[in-house]
Order: sequence, then C-alpha cells, then structure tokens
Amino acid sequence: MRWLIGVSLAVLVTCSIVSAASVAAEDSRPTTGFLIVDTTPVKGEVWVNGDYKGIAPVGPIEFGIITVTVSYGEVPGYEAPPPDVFTIGRGSTHTAIGRYTRHTDDENTLRWVLIAAAIVVAFVFAVAALVRAISALRNSRRG
Repeated sequence: MRWLIGVSLAVLVTCSIVSAASVAAEDSRPTTGFLIVDTTPVKGEVWVNGDYKGIAPVGPIEFGIITVTVSYGEVPGYEAPPPDVFTIGRGSTHTAIGRYTRHTDDENTLRWVLIAAAIVVAFVFAVAALVRAISALRNSRRG
C-alpha cells in the first residue's frame, strides 16, 4: 500500500511540473501581432480601422489581439480594392495586398470620343479657313 501512495505522489508532482511548464511557455508567447500593407500595380493610401497610415507600403504595424479593417484610397484612373478584414493574433504577421484595377468605364470612353470629335471639328474649321484664304488670294490676283 505504501508503494501505491508513493506512485500517486510521484504522478501528482509530475503533473504539477508539466502544468507549470506549459503555463510558463504560454506566458512567454508574444502578446502582439503585425500587419503589413502594400498595393499593386499603383501605390495607394492606406487606412487601418479608419486611421490614415500613409501611402503603401505601410508597416509592420504592431497590434494586440484584434480584428482590423484595411481600406484603400482612390487613385485617378483606377478602381480602389475592397476593404480587407484580418484578425491579428499572438505572434502572427498578416500581409494585405490591395489590387487596384484600371477604369474601363463608359465615362472614360466618352471622354476620349469627345476629345477626338473636338480635334476633328478643329481640323475641319482649319481646312475651311485655308480654302477661303486660297480663294481670296486667287480672286485678288484676278481682279
């Protein structure tokens, strides 16, 4: 019976040591994580949880355990990427890459059509003025 008490005591001490070691290991883990943000193919403005962080690339930004929303600014000629949401955990590093896409909307097409039309109209007026000038010159030589 004594040996049973001795074995039980040894098991209890071993379990206590293992438990204390796992608590110590847990406490030594980092309490923060990091976020890095970049954009492609152009560099855009970056906001994290509504706070302006600058022009990409941004980071690493250190956070506690938290969920963050990354938003991207407007760049002329491009459509901004949708917001990204990340949960930053202990010792983690998240990289957000915002991908801008070139505008291919009707407004840009209309703008170029109007510019081309204006060039054609200006050319027609210039040719008409040249024809009038040549006609006036011919008439003056005859008369």
